[in-house]
Amino acid sequence: MSRLHKAWAAALAAVVLAGCSGGKGEGAVADAGEATAITFTPSPVDVAAEAAKLDGKALFAQRCGMCHQTIGMAVGILSRRPADASGGLLEQREDLSAAFVQAAVRTGILNMPRMPRAEVSDPELAAIANYLSRGKP
Repeated sequence: MSRLHKAWAAALAAVVLAGCSGGKGEGAVADAGEATAITFTPSPVDVAAEAAKLDGKALFAQRCGMCHQTIGMAVGILSRRPADASGGLLEQREDLSAAFVQAAVRTGILNMPRMPRAEVSDPELAAIANYLSRGKP
């Protein structure tokens, strides 16, 4: 184990032990017989309001462009579809709905892997979907 790994392990152990010290800090157990539940409730995010603040075109270029713009791999694959006037470019399609784009991104579709919220947040995805669908839900 390298010195860096040992230092990180020691720091982690110190944090864990400090949390078990029985102090009266937030969320600590007051008495041995009394337990306190610690809950975390994230503040709700209004996805539509957050998405309205974002630039869907710029996000598409940043998050999706490497595959779905100009010479991306997905363009080559999608351009093989018969009767597709878009040439494989999603930005040229007129038949996309926001719901379809969001479902395809979150679950993956054919060769496209799914993209979790850590890669594209819900507001970012909503902005991208709105851009590609031209506002169609």
